Amino acid sequence: MKEKIDLNISFWTITKVIIAVMLVYALFLIRDILALLFIVMILVVAFSPVVESWSRAMGRTASVIAIVVIFTGLLALGIYIIIPPMVSQIADLTRTLPSQFSRYDLIRSHLPSLESSLSVITNSVGNVASGVITITSSLASGVVAFIAAVVMFAYFLIDERAMKYFILSLFPDNHRENMAQVLRKIAKKVGDWFRGQILLAFIIGVIDLVGLLILGVPYALTLAVISGVLEIVPTLGPIIAGLAAAIVALTVSPLKALLVIIFYVVIQQIENNFIVPKVMQKAVGLSPAIIIVAILIGAKLMGIVGAVIAVPLAASLSVVLAEWSTIRNYVVSNE
Repeated sequence: MKEKIDLNISFWTITKVIIAVMLVYALFLIRDILALLFIVMILVVAFSPVVESWSRAMGRTASVIAIVVIFTGLLALGIYIIIPPMVSQIADLTRTLPSQFSRYDLIRSHLPSLESSLSVITNSVGNVASGVITITSSLASGVVAFIAAVVMFAYFLIDERAMKYFILSLFPDNHRENMAQVLRKIAKKVGDWFRGQILLAFIIGVIDLVGLLILGVPYALTLAVISGVLEIVPTLGPIIAGLAAAIVALTVSPLKALLVIIFYVVIQQIENNFIVPKVMQKAVGLSPAIIIVAILIGAKLMGIVGAVIAVPLAASLSVVLAEWSTIRNYVVSNE
């Protein structure tokens, strides 16, 4: 005879489950805004020590304004270094690519399909200009997001103490010190990650610059800057940088492009297996396997942005798990 099992679920329990599901769904809908906010918080944590140091000499508000001006100026300089040569190289590639391949009559005689493939490549490169309108619309929304990020960045840095006080005020007095300790550890992890990312960008940029100069690739400095900037995008960033360098090298000769591809593949292997694990493991205290899994999950959920913020999020989560007993005591005491 089967025993009868009574399952009693209170109305309040059902209500809490429904509210939790609705909250998760709402957070999913605004995930892009949350990602932007998290990126701003990363920058705030990274630049907070600089503001604290400069504020002794010029005041906090003036320090924040100086940092915003310098940061925006460097960004504008980077765009100036990258965009004009890139447009010029696309035009050069469209003009010279057919003539480069026309030198190889023997290959063309044995591979008749090469010309049709070349036509597809040339047309694809030429169509880049036609995509400018679409890109412009995306840039418009990007500019709005950038302005909002700069405003939030400046406001949070100026009123950093007030922001910390507001967060801690959400907790009872007897738990604020413990929660403040958790927040400090999270801030340190995120700050270390950002500084590690800057170090990675510098290392890869210098290596690429030296290699491209040795290979005699035009616009080596611009391509090295692109590599450094794209280093913040795990996996996909170095691939894009390598393709850009190969396309530029193709305007010189196909052999040069092949050498550039080989160079970037070798650098990518060294970076993935030695440089990134060592730098990031030291910066955030996570194993390379966890870092890779975090990046894959982030990329799956939110694309490139998710891949970028995956490591600092994983580092923050590691702090929460390490301090779980403190957080659990707070939750239990408030049930």
